[in-house]
Amino acid sequence: MHYHQSFLLCCVSLLFSVSNQHPLKKRSISGPVISVNFPDPAIIQDPVDNSWYAFSSGSAGKNVPVARSTDFSTWNVIEGFDAVPQLGKWSTGANVWAPDVVQLADGTFVLYYSAVSTQDPAHHCIGAATSKTAKGPYTALDNSIACLTSQGGAIDPAGFADSDGRQYVVYKIDGNSIGPGGNCGNGNGPNLVDTPIMLQEVSTRDGFTLIGSPLPILHRGDADGPLVEAPSLVRVPNAQAQGGWMYILFFSSNCYSGSLYDTSYAVSVNGIRNGGQPYAKAGKALLVTGTQGLYAPGGLDVSVEGGKVVFHADKGTTSDVRQMYTGTISVSGQVMENVKTRSEYQSIAAQYATAKKEAERRKTEKIKAPGEGEAKDANRFKSSHLATVIFFSWIFGLHVVGIYFFTRGFLLTRLVLDRKSECLHPPLAIASHRQGSYVHGCWYPKSFDKAVVVIIDALRYDFTVPYGDPPRHFHNALTVLHETALASPHDAFLLPFIADPPTTTLQRLKGLTTGTLPTFIDAGSNFAGTAIEEDNLIDQLRLANKTLVHLGDDTWQSLFPGYFNANLSHPYDSFNVWDLHTVDNGVTEHLLPLLSPANVTQWDFIIAHYLGVDHAGHRYGPDHSAMAAKLHQMDEVLRKVIGSLDESTLLVVMGDHGMDAKGDHGGESDDEVEAALWMYSKKGIFGRSQREFIYPPNTAKNRPVGQIDLVPTLSLLLGMPIPFNNLGAPIEEAFIGRSGEKWSRMASASALTGAQIHNYQHEYAIARGFDANTTSLPQSLWNEANKVWKHSLTSREPDMALFRVASLSFSRYQRETLKVCRSLWARFDIPSMLHGIEILSLALVALLVLVRYLPGDAGEAIPALLPKLLIGSFAGVVVGGLGGIVIPELSVVDGCALGLVGGGISGYVPWLWKRMRGRSPLPGSLWGYLAFILTISQSIGFASNSYTIWEDEIMLFFLSTFAILALSSSLRQLTPADRVLGVYQSFLFLTLTRLASLSRLCREEQMPFCRSTYYASATSSTSATWQLLIPYALAIILPNIIRSYYYGTRSYEGSAVFWIGFAFRLGLLGSAIYWTIDAADDGDWLSLDQGKLKAARIIIAQTVLGLAFAAGTTTFLWASPCVRVETIPSSGAGANSTADAKPKAVTILGYANVHGSRYFLLFSDFVLAVILLQKPMGGGATGLLVWQILALLEIVDTNDLSQTAIGPIVLGVLGSFYFFKTGHQATLSSIQWDSAFVPLKTIRYPWSPLFVIMNTFGAQILTVIAVPLLVLWKQPPKKQGLLGDVVKAMATHVSYYAVINLATTMWAGWLRRHLMLYRIFSPRFMTGAAVLLVVDLAGILVALGGFRWNLISISEIFGWP
Repeated sequence: MHYHQSFLLCCVSLLFSVSNQHPLKKRSISGPVISVNFPDPAIIQDPVDNSWYAFSSGSAGKNVPVARSTDFSTWNVIEGFDAVPQLGKWSTGANVWAPDVVQLADGTFVLYYSAVSTQDPAHHCIGAATSKTAKGPYTALDNSIACLTSQGGAIDPAGFADSDGRQYVVYKIDGNSIGPGGNCGNGNGPNLVDTPIMLQEVSTRDGFTLIGSPLPILHRGDADGPLVEAPSLVRVPNAQAQGGWMYILFFSSNCYSGSLYDTSYAVSVNGIRNGGQPYAKAGKALLVTGTQGLYAPGGLDVSVEGGKVVFHADKGTTSDVRQMYTGTISVSGQVMENVKTRSEYQSIAAQYATAKKEAERRKTEKIKAPGEGEAKDANRFKSSHLATVIFFSWIFGLHVVGIYFFTRGFLLTRLVLDRKSECLHPPLAIASHRQGSYVHGCWYPKSFDKAVVVIIDALRYDFTVPYGDPPRHFHNALTVLHETALASPHDAFLLPFIADPPTTTLQRLKGLTTGTLPTFIDAGSNFAGTAIEEDNLIDQLRLANKTLVHLGDDTWQSLFPGYFNANLSHPYDSFNVWDLHTVDNGVTEHLLPLLSPANVTQWDFIIAHYLGVDHAGHRYGPDHSAMAAKLHQMDEVLRKVIGSLDESTLLVVMGDHGMDAKGDHGGESDDEVEAALWMYSKKGIFGRSQREFIYPPNTAKNRPVGQIDLVPTLSLLLGMPIPFNNLGAPIEEAFIGRSGEKWSRMASASALTGAQIHNYQHEYAIARGFDANTTSLPQSLWNEANKVWKHSLTSREPDMALFRVASLSFSRYQRETLKVCRSLWARFDIPSMLHGIEILSLALVALLVLVRYLPGDAGEAIPALLPKLLIGSFAGVVVGGLGGIVIPELSVVDGCALGLVGGGISGYVPWLWKRMRGRSPLPGSLWGYLAFILTISQSIGFASNSYTIWEDEIMLFFLSTFAILALSSSLRQLTPADRVLGVYQSFLFLTLTRLASLSRLCREEQMPFCRSTYYASATSSTSATWQLLIPYALAIILPNIIRSYYYGTRSYEGSAVFWIGFAFRLGLLGSAIYWTIDAADDGDWLSLDQGKLKAARIIIAQTVLGLAFAAGTTTFLWASPCVRVETIPSSGAGANSTADAKPKAVTILGYANVHGSRYFLLFSDFVLAVILLQKPMGGGATGLLVWQILALLEIVDTNDLSQTAIGPIVLGVLGSFYFFKTGHQATLSSIQWDSAFVPLKTIRYPWSPLFVIMNTFGAQILTVIAVPLLVLWKQPPKKQGLLGDVVKAMATHVSYYAVINLATTMWAGWLRRHLMLYRIFSPRFMTGAAVLLVVDLAGILVALGGFRWNLISISEIFGWP
């Protein structure tokens, strides 16, 4: 590939449509060679003396002016000479346009021209004239050869001789002359008139007798503005084309009097008629305004042999004088190479150096750049970019509003009743006890005066039982609970303690203190923040004037602000999951002294919340020596606590939840909800109702109790009222007595609990307006239990069997009520969910319209749309806000949110409708269909739980499919260079996909068909020792890989050498050292203080992040383009050469990829940060992602896919695929919370959440930042329309995630009663929503912002396109 001296002219894919590879890198353009008005030039070489003649449209009083050159360099207009002094009788003689000359086989020269017709003076027709010499004069025919006045007339004829000797004329139907008005008569409204290019066969004998009917071979498209015109047809040999020839049709588009006027081309490989189909247009123009300072270049004509071209461009910025320029090219089937001309070397290096120096001076002195046009172009771009950012911000707002409304209706809610239980008003009278006294017990005889509740966070039940085959590190480490329960069954009991998901600590603590089921949203009149305002055990203790002490996890302080004694309580930060000891040591340090006889009178209720076990699980996983050490520590602490207790104190040890095999928890698996509960007292009042129950259950599946059962149990044992909202039942072992036969005590506890539940159920039904049928079954069970209870009380002798029946009856009532409440609180707000789906759908439509229907440059269309959108949105917010004030059922916030959507869409729809009418929404190419299929098939698949579970494997299949199709397409490229490059990159893409698939983190539902490789084992959260080699390999290989792609375009120059070759590599090395130190700390490899290791680790991490975001961003912001100018001295230059000696050649290395090579520096900044925040395996996967993105850029380039949707969609699929390959799943438990502490010692906002986001969604962040690279890669400085192309690519990419989010949202709503809703569908919906919002923000702030800075920086050097 001749990246620096060649222009890849055209390439037709036999599979897909047309393509063009790269714009002209360094053109052989001379001129102006004719400085006077000489528009629409045509050339022919005189076979007699080899001189050149050029003919132009009528000017200076001549019908067809003529110029001559003997060397194609110096041109002179022949004064007083008119090639066609007398026009044909069919013409009025006015406005002769665009002549062209061909030579027939017999030596006759034929000149075609267009002029005003006498038949219809409003339109042109085409005529012909003949001569025996190339110069002329020519004798005009009396009759025209093509008119078509009903279609607007015919202009711009050009002759062409095919390889078989047949003669043709191509011309334009002047449809814009009958257009709706506006730009060139055809710019107003959606119904623009076509201006097709026609192919007409003529006689080889005379060159003007028509043979057959004309065939349209090109049509005007949206990107062409009002017209296509000025055709010129050539043929070049191509072995793969039909008949061995490829046909290239040059043409101009847009209005000749404006800056958008350009020269483009289209091709056919299926013969001159292209099988009756239009020629396929290239995606990029050949000559545009700004090309070497040209303005509105057009009217290009190619010599017969295809080696020379002439064209016109405006003098200055006015079309009144269109000057002629020349160029010398070599046209083959693929490459148009520059041939050295006299003007090639002229001041390229000097212009570059001067422009760069001038730009730096303007930056330093803060003065405006000279040239009104440059400033205008800069301001136009900045305003268009700002409009683009505002539009995507509006889309982000729609996404937020849509997700908000759906989430509000989808996530379970319950009404929080503000009633509180009172000591003086028990729900049921007990004759054997004097109720209403805190001293003896409010409702039930008090058993204990004090209580110590020890919460060992994430204490899974199997951590407490000495069983296990094979043995694990967590077995036989915490043995005291099982030992005492077995040895002293009257003092202690151990049971599985089942949590209700979600198993987040905050939700679990709410359940443990209120006795009610957790939901995602608790709606109540007193709901504020995270504080628990509903009735709860802690509040009841405070009302009884008990002194409450809290030690450990500071979540308690948020839930119960001001409840705990400030002098005795010691909260600790709960989020530093890498710190295993600070919280635990602090709790123990303050707990044991409080239990001493000297201090026992200072408190009544202690909560000691240990976090070390949970943090060890998050950091290492449960099956690790660190977990064993932590459990041993807890065992020692508990033994000391037991020894310090008196008989009046109850000790409760429990876990708030469990953990999965990796140490995470969210509630998706049994291991995450199976905690342990152990109660101990020296009073010896506990018992078992059956002898075999003396033995603690071997597994959590036997004899479990719910966590909400702790609330009524503790309340009654401590003599407190049961909280009003409680739904739990008393635990049998605590009330059955030593003998296991005190059913009267058990029945009393069950009756009180049942009565309280009955009161709550009654009040809730009234508040919600439920009918009697809703609670009919629990009511009948209540009546039955109450009847048995009363009967047991009235019997003459206490009948334990009757009390047992009563107790069991109340238990049945409690379980059924709990079941009913679960179903009631699983009621979804369907209207709110539908509103959310509607809004997300509208946002998606807005994006798709931007991609599919916007004509021309989307970057210029958005500013026209924006005022309507903003006015509509503002009006909608005002109206919605007023509606929220007036309508009681509508809040102001909801009203404003709905108004934002409705108003914005109402401003969008009329503008949208005009552009959608008559346009097909279907993709325009096979690649477009592939992008559509990839997106839609994935979205449909989310309706299946098995598809969702195996989503990572589906992504692997999609990427492999794309790679194979790209490989097939590359094999069909026309040049060997493109074939080799395309095939290599496609095969590389496929190989990297398979290699990345080796990194796996299996979810529970994939077992046993999946083997995790991300960590050292399936039960570990640490990396294997061999995985530590990955970051070092990455530091060696990845910079070299990136450099190789820079070498491909000679762009490894300037800042790229420093950043990629040194700074980026240094950062990767720092990341490798960081993870080595981390592993050494985890494995105790070094006999160094852990505090020092941690400090060193944090310093390294902060240095790497500083290198990425401080040094890297600075490099990107202030770096010059990655180019270098080389000059080759002329052969005569020597010691005696003058300073004015001309160089032989000038080359700007990196010119071909100046946009892409510079923007990649920004992308690499985030790559470095994301790699640091990933585990070693995740860092390696991220490196593969970077390599695949580079391969994708080459595939898109060699296969001409930059104008299709496939590039942005494949980037989206890559982001989804590598989300799984970096150790994540669509589950809460897979979140790697420890990433928040990679560069920090403790939680710091907003940095800690940002680090977790970058770890979790790093792949999606990198792919959205890479979207502009699809447009910028291998683009020269002054390429036009870059903003519009970036806008469409970004909209396509965001649309992919928007479709995924909409699909997961709809399926979660549809499957809201599915058994796997909260294990599979709900987490996938939340993942999709989070990814969409992250991609939106990263795209707006980083991708679009970086593109803006990149283009401005390059344009300040090379000028604005």
